[in-house]
Amino acid sequence: MFYSQVFYELPIPGFIVDVEAGSKIVDANWAAVDAFDTMPSKIIGFAFAELFVVNSPDSCLDYDQLPSIGSEFTCHFMESGSQSSIEVSGVSRFDIDGKTFATILFRLKKLSDRVQADLQERMFLDIQSGLPNGFAAKRKLEMFGQTGLRQSRIYAVAIFSLENWQQTKVLPEVKVAAIILKLALRIKLWEERGVFLSRHEKNGFLIILQDRADYKKILENIFGDLSEPVVLEGNIYTFPVNAGVYVWSVWEPPVALEMLTKAREAHYQSLLIGPNRWCFYSEGKNRKDWQKIEGRRITDAFRRGNFCLYFQPLVQFNSAVPHSAEALLRWNDPGKGIKEPVEFLAKLKSLPIYDDISLWVLDLALITLERWYKSGHYTKLCINIEAVQLAKPEFVERMLNVMNGFSSRAFSFLSIDIVNSSKLDDCGALVSSLRALGAYGVDFSVDDFVFSDARLLEAKPVSVRSLKIARHCVKNLEHNLTDMRLVRNVVCLAARHGVTVYAKGVERSAQHNVLKALGCDGVQGYLQSGPLVEADFLSYLATCDQPENAAEDAEYLKGFSEALSNARRTLQDQLWACLNTCNVQLISESVLQSLLITMSDIEARECLTEKGISKVKTAEQAARHILKLTSKATTLPSTEDDEKKRDRLLLRILVSLSDLVVALDSIIE
Repeated sequence: MFYSQVFYELPIPGFIVDVEAGSKIVDANWAAVDAFDTMPSKIIGFAFAELFVVNSPDSCLDYDQLPSIGSEFTCHFMESGSQSSIEVSGVSRFDIDGKTFATILFRLKKLSDRVQADLQERMFLDIQSGLPNGFAAKRKLEMFGQTGLRQSRIYAVAIFSLENWQQTKVLPEVKVAAIILKLALRIKLWEERGVFLSRHEKNGFLIILQDRADYKKILENIFGDLSEPVVLEGNIYTFPVNAGVYVWSVWEPPVALEMLTKAREAHYQSLLIGPNRWCFYSEGKNRKDWQKIEGRRITDAFRRGNFCLYFQPLVQFNSAVPHSAEALLRWNDPGKGIKEPVEFLAKLKSLPIYDDISLWVLDLALITLERWYKSGHYTKLCINIEAVQLAKPEFVERMLNVMNGFSSRAFSFLSIDIVNSSKLDDCGALVSSLRALGAYGVDFSVDDFVFSDARLLEAKPVSVRSLKIARHCVKNLEHNLTDMRLVRNVVCLAARHGVTVYAKGVERSAQHNVLKALGCDGVQGYLQSGPLVEADFLSYLATCDQPENAAEDAEYLKGFSEALSNARRTLQDQLWACLNTCNVQLISESVLQSLLITMSDIEARECLTEKGISKVKTAEQAARHILKLTSKATTLPSTEDDEKKRDRLLLRILVSLSDLVVALDSIIE
């Protein structure tokens, strides 16, 4: 290759990426391979974003999924089990034969214990077993569904559990970890093409098989390996094994939630038969027994006090401090650990105790708010309540009875997220309930907003303060014009009614930037923080309450603030117009050229801090890239194939404009 001699001999780790292929890594020098202590095949062929996750919102990927200089990313694939991060020291683009490539240079750095702990969930890694965790398994299944893989492929999901796990409660944590590791190492022998292994709860493993005609044989071998006794320090530990398997046979991309649910039902059926059994899911055979067992387990868990709340921050764009937190229900299963709502909420909603649990959440939320207020934490707390519940006068009366035990101070920090209001044919009873609750000073938000929910904005004097855009509208936002237009339409509707708009499920900086540029007020998602226990959430608040000191840069940039603000406002207007009309000619080349001159003037004074210089360079790079893309778009002929290219270019231009608008915001602020 053209770069081989110089690139391979560089003493600095580096990658070559194909920018037009989503920044896919096409080569790595010897220093990079040595730094990660891995094979080149573990790096080459993957997109940069597939192998590295951001350490913080300050570390980001640009419009082409390239990292910015100074950003830090955590390695997704370290084989040694240690967690390390890279700091990007250089990014350089170049064109060869009409294709755009880039060189990424970096240095490897170890993470502190605290950062490792913060990143563990986002890294999708189970520390004890060294396998991916349950969150990673769900992501893997979601990926299958999104990619629309060909119909002929085989997908199977198997859940294995080790029964009598309670015997490990008397053991030190280090011995329990050693047992898990031994079992994980056994089944890792079967980890090969099309076989994905992950940890499942405290006492099990989840296996995903893709395009493996021999899936039954593989699962039999794994079942046998887990059934073998574990010898540790002269002691023998034996665990009966049960397994449930679901094979996807529909000629459509697999649905993650459906596959997991049916594998879980088959697993429960195996438990009914007895120890050391496994079952394949069969429609009708498993469901009735599973529903009965699951209902009893959930009811028993609630009566035993095994439910708890986690808190996920909701961050406004104009503030580093979280505007509020959403209280999220979790099931703390003593034998299997924390269960997320996807594992029990659908069944819970069908049980007679669902209203009781909702009232318990309300009571606990108010207790929490009063405790926070007394300790100086003035953060709003949102709880989710179904619209069908709020439409029942008897349920609302029970809510008011709970609230009568608290001071009005707590109500001023409480917000109720109205869930599934679009499913109500008539919202008259719901509006009456909201008025009664609103009289106490409670605010409301419409969760997973759809346009039929707009009727709640018309109802006066109901105090709906915000709308929340569902995560499925955000998941592929930077790659989908329809989703971008939907978000923009929601923002415009909210502006007409004087309410704010937040987006859920934000995990990538590209999503964050597009949402901000489209006019959203804030975001919630793993890019900021995952759900946290209360102590960790309060620590997160304390960390956010220490603003970055950028006074030196702000003082120097005063002379440029008007020009930068005008450019930002103009570019955002052009972004909106371009999104609505698909006309890239609405983007003003003169505004971009003028902005580049302003950036050059700022850099020439050499008075900014290192962070300030990085912000200016990011904006400058985005502006130059937009000029390049718009020039390319205007030269495309109007053929059917080139219309598809034009749409792809339009998306890249809109994402780049979003990055530029956000970069200018960071400079102006």
